[in-house]
Amino acid sequence: NLRSGVLIKEGVENTLTENSIHDNGGLGIDIEVNPEDELDGINLPQDPGDGDEGPNNQQNFPTFTSLSSNGSGITAEGKLNSTPNSTFTIEFFLSEDLDFTGFGEGALYIGTTQVTTDSNGDATFSESLPAAPAGYEFITCTATDPGGNTSEFNGAFPVEGCGVVVTNDQFKGPGTLRRALYCANAIEGVDTVSFNIPGQGPHTIQVEDGLPNIIDPIIIDGYTQPGASANTNPIGTPVNSVIQIQIDGTDTPDFVPGLLLSAGSSIVRGLSITHFTDGFEGAAIYISERDDNIITGNYLGVAPDGSTAGNDFGVFINRTLNNRVGGPNPADSNVISGNDDSGVETNGGGSGEGALGTLIQGNLIGVDPTGSMGRPNLLGIDANGNGATIRDNLIAFNETVGIYVHRESINNPAAREVAILGNSIFSNGGLGIDLTGDGVTTNDLGNPPDQDTGSNDLQNFPGLTSRNDSPTTVLEGTLNSTPSTDFRIEFFSNTTPDLSGFGEGEEYLGSVDVTTDGDGSASISFDAGVAVSEDRSITATATRKDAMGTPVETSEFSSGIGGPGACMPVVTNTNDSGDGSLRQAILCANLTAGMDTITFDIPGDAPHTILLESPLP
Repeated sequence: NLRSGVLIKEGVENTLTENSIHDNGGLGIDIEVNPEDELDGINLPQDPGDGDEGPNNQQNFPTFTSLSSNGSGITAEGKLNSTPNSTFTIEFFLSEDLDFTGFGEGALYIGTTQVTTDSNGDATFSESLPAAPAGYEFITCTATDPGGNTSEFNGAFPVEGCGVVVTNDQFKGPGTLRRALYCANAIEGVDTVSFNIPGQGPHTIQVEDGLPNIIDPIIIDGYTQPGASANTNPIGTPVNSVIQIQIDGTDTPDFVPGLLLSAGSSIVRGLSITHFTDGFEGAAIYISERDDNIITGNYLGVAPDGSTAGNDFGVFINRTLNNRVGGPNPADSNVISGNDDSGVETNGGGSGEGALGTLIQGNLIGVDPTGSMGRPNLLGIDANGNGATIRDNLIAFNETVGIYVHRESINNPAAREVAILGNSIFSNGGLGIDLTGDGVTTNDLGNPPDQDTGSNDLQNFPGLTSRNDSPTTVLEGTLNSTPSTDFRIEFFSNTTPDLSGFGEGEEYLGSVDVTTDGDGSASISFDAGVAVSEDRSITATATRKDAMGTPVETSEFSSGIGGPGACMPVVTNTNDSGDGSLRQAILCANLTAGMDTITFDIPGDAPHTILLESPLP
């Protein structure tokens, strides 16, 4: 069947017994919990005492705790938590292969036992079953209560027993990553999947039809493979990690991510994940449903040798909280580059919590492991969810913007409270930081200022008005923004200013805190402590602080002061846009503090005609 083998949409006392259920497109048995989603997946987590309602009362399924097998039979041990003081029928099945979840199916019925729960709803079983025929590698079971309500299939166990050590690079069979992930799903608690593949690495695991969805907390540690080692260089410098395990999706079908984390509280480290494309979910790592996942020390879109081997996305975080990509330590740094869409995307800027608590820190995004050669993503980071913090990353050479704080769309309001702090952002095809997706956003200089709304509330950026480079670089400027509010002003120098004249932020120089007065105005004075070369442009950002003093909402980059290509209100050509155009000069005048005079210095015989393709700002 294209979807489920048996879909229980409503009603109770639907009894399934001694069937042969296999090779279906969805779950073998699917108890529908969410009427909005017929394919709502496995009913997890199971509720203690099984007091929930719904189709078949959402009967809990059993859990295997151990399995042993010899030539004459199988001994299956496990447990069930359900309605207290009740007798349940446990049916056992064998299958040649598993479905994509690792839960079921059940092709060959092999036996039944009964268990009675105690006053806490707990029961255990130990059942002797017939030996598995040739080709039948997995065992599953169901539970049926006294009223005839049958559960979904449980997490399957390999007949010969479960292990979580990967010992070969094949896709199917004993010792594979696929088998280890199935076992980790079936065994309660946090399991560590480790690697011990013999021979010279790196070792490439070619994924054929998708690895199982991870539905139980797990640690997948590629650095356990002999010869692998984590990065030891400081954050923001070349990464010297040695990756020995590559998970490659060249042969996978559409809509298959490399790793799908649905359990929460999981860690993935020390892997190269490449070539998962062809569809919205074609991410190296796709995080969904559960919170608190950690992604560190991986190459996502980059092969172990540093070459481009992109996915659709590096990391896609879908409406989950408190996830961390990278971290404060050298070993945490991911290289996330070469992907066809975002290096990292947080999705969930809706009315709920969105991506609250997401931390993206200390990664190399858009570059090779040395940090010097471009391995561009389409865009570096797409912050399409509220409450993310993006700090201390190197974000460069991406095809479009470095960081996009997503504007309002059909499915999501604009993302807000995205803090962007201390990063090195340069040489991207678009703006370093873009709050609207359509270029430089004009400051709102109303009375009071900065009352507009949108991505990061369209936070105004500072205006830098003077620069003195001797003996150290001292900058002066102003910020016009929300009245009586604390802000963190960060400063950056650039070898090559952005073509827009605004940003980017290649080298972080430091920060200063200011507080606006009742009219929304604050003076800025910053001493860099060193003399910045006069041929380097300096830019700044403003980040609003919350009531606790935490920086939460960052502006785009300011216009540059000093250096080549600094934003100047001088018209030097008749182009509609770009450097030297009237449009660019008006943008510069609008976005810098104080009164500006736009002057004209167009070479050639006058008069000069400027043909506009769209209205001037």
